Amino acid sequence: RIRYIKMHEKEGVYLPVGEVKFRIPSDIVSLDRLLGGGLPSGKIIQLYGHEFVGKSSIALHFIASAQRRGYNPVFIDAENKYDSNYAKAIGVDVDNLYYIGQSFIEITFSMIYDMLQDPTIKLFVIDSIASLSPQIIDEKEDATSPIGSHARAIQNGINRIKNRLFENDAILLIVNQERTDIKPQYSSLKPTGGMGLQYASSIKIDCTVTSANRIEVDKARLLSGFTTQLLIKKSQCP
Repeated sequence: RIRYIKMHEKEGVYLPVGEVKFRIPSDIVSLDRLLGGGLPSGKIIQLYGHEFVGKSSIALHFIASAQRRGYNPVFIDAENKYDSNYAKAIGVDVDNLYYIGQSFIEITFSMIYDMLQDPTIKLFVIDSIASLSPQIIDEKEDATSPIGSHARAIQNGINRIKNRLFENDAILLIVNQERTDIKPQYSSLKPTGGMGLQYASSIKIDCTVTSANRIEVDKARLLSGFTTQLLIKKSQCP
């Protein structure tokens, strides 16, 4: 079994397949138990669900955990909703976080490809992939994109970085949203990004809200939070 072959001018480097070198946990006990200890190195993980279910909060927990273990995570904010005070409350060292605000798919994956040369960076988080746009939108006057351009740009980006991600034992955590798939007979929700992203994801985590939590203040029941259920819909990691 061959892990990968890197051909040089006159020689090849052959490394045997081994176990996952390390995992980055969330420090949320129940979630880490589902993941076998945390996010596995060298993999693409997709975290998706409906709005307001805690996807970004979970991603920030992974970032804080990575920092506590000596890694330099990269947070790519495509939704422009990053709150440094909230991140700090979760445990993120905001002063030592690589924060990138980006809108285009191609530029995002190009930056990830370049930053993978830094051996201290082991976690990349995109929040969210659904909010990124293909550059062709910026080039058109009517701001519309051809059918499939979003999924095609994501597939091209993944194809570019996946080998370097694997070789450097880095992790790409992709936060995704759900969209309605309208068909003549029925409609259903599914993650955005096309089938290429679904096949490339080694782990897919579905986030859903199961109940609302309320507290009583002056005889009024006020919403204090939600209970989120996490389901592992796909896992190709030991």
